Amino acid sequence: MRPAVQLNPTMLLPSLKMLLLFLAGLPAAVSGSSKLHISPSDPEVVLSLSSSFSLTCAGEAEVVWERDTQPVAAVPAWRDGTFSSTLTLWNVTGLDTGEYVCTYNQSQNQKPAERRAIYVFVPDPSLVFLPTTSEESFIFITGYSEATIPCRVTDPQTTVTLYERKVENPIPAVYDRQQGFKGFFEDKTYVCRATLDEREVDSEAYYVYRIQVSSLNVSIRAVQTVVKRGEDITVMCTVSGNEVVDFSWFYPRQEVSAAAGLAAPPLAWSGGLVLADLAGRGGGLLSPLRRQVRPWSL
Repeated sequence: MRPAVQLNPTMLLPSLKMLLLFLAGLPAAVSGSSKLHISPSDPEVVLSLSSSFSLTCAGEAEVVWERDTQPVAAVPAWRDGTFSSTLTLWNVTGLDTGEYVCTYNQSQNQKPAERRAIYVFVPDPSLVFLPTTSEESFIFITGYSEATIPCRVTDPQTTVTLYERKVENPIPAVYDRQQGFKGFFEDKTYVCRATLDEREVDSEAYYVYRIQVSSLNVSIRAVQTVVKRGEDITVMCTVSGNEVVDFSWFYPRQEVSAAAGLAAPPLAWSGGLVLADLAGRGGGLLSPLRRQVRPWSL
């Protein structure tokens, strides 16, 4: 019979210390993980017309709801150290289709810009495509880059095809039902066509323009660079080498913009800035002007 082994308590101290350090580190690891969550947790939900639906977002600081970067009214709450906000959609229609985002209230705390999103579909036979703004209808592309034609449907079961306007041959492109068609498009006019249950509906037209930015020849001069209190000063900026120019003037405590129209090269564009009654602007020397000229052409 082998003799019993006598354990020295000091032999267990290193292992015990390692175990305690591991357990102490668990809360830190958990706190580093995301605590912002939405209920229900599905990435997409489909609602029936005229129904109502509630979304709840919870986090470790004050949370807010947004749709298209705009705040949405919701009911905030706080309980047991958890902040929450409940958004209820009442009597929904196709116009309620879209992405709803929950994030921390940046005006109230310094939490990082963490976000959680859920996309809501409300199939509406009277509204196949979501309305688009004039800014969304005109799509400007710089260089050779991918663009999105934002024709979005209210029913996720809808088949959507892209066409050049007045041309019946479909264009191969990837369709994202939450965003629209993505791809490298030519400078043309496009229409999306939705097909559901043998019914076809065309979207509004989308106009794609590829912008070519050229080099600019810019000169700026002032009739006077030193003026007395109460006198006016006129500054002229001349630009050549581009078809269209957007002038923006910057000087202390105020901004003045002057729009330029279309012209054929090699005409030069001039933008003028007149500062009147310098007595009300501090007087003495006028601070150096900073100029910003943004070129673009179609």
